[in-house]
Amino acid sequence: MEISARNSSTKIIAIFILSLTTLVFILAFAVAWLAVTNRALIHEQRTVVTPMTYNAPFAVSETKSDTENYRMMTLSFLALRLNVSPETVDSNHAFLLSFVEPEAGKSLSLSLKKKRRKSKPVK
Repeated sequence: MEISARNSSTKIIAIFILSLTTLVFILAFAVAWLAVTNRALIHEQRTVVTPMTYNAPFAVSETKSDTENYRMMTLSFLALRLNVSPETVDSNHAFLLSFVEPEAGKSLSLSLKKKRRKSKPVK
């Protein structure tokens, strides 16, 4: 009888250690999975964008964008550039230049000024 009682306590301790080891592996897997998921959520966060002349918002992420985004932004900039009146030309050019890096802004600014001088006012 003493031997069976001792074997019973050893068996309980072995099952306890085995269950704790299994729990450690499950928790390690869960932590690794959460780290990967959180990394994807942080770097692929979606932002709602509405271009200037459109009323249709759409979502883009920091790392990915689709052709619809590029098409809408291009058409928006074209509408801004082509919809010019003598009162709005300076503000439109300043707004366009705000989207350009400062190094390239100087050459674009000169180009916009040349085109403004060449164009004749409509009477």
